[in-house]
Amino acid sequence: MRDIKRIKRITNLLCELWKKNPDYRFYQMLINEGIVPDSQVWFVEDDHVENHIKERIEKNEEDGKV
Repeated sequence: MRDIKRIKRITNLLCELWKKNPDYRFYQMLINEGIVPDSQVWFVEDDHVENHIKERIEKNEEDGKV
């Protein structure tokens, strides 16, 4: 099993990096910083990402994967 603490470490690092580039959209920041090489997600708006994450959380809760 992977170390669950990695989630907090990685999200904290993303938060720190994004705060230095607050005008970037999420995927734009990932691409510009070389974290994600695929420019197809360049124009994905943050509200879309946020809504998708919320939907996945709700689905996981419904499926008992809390």
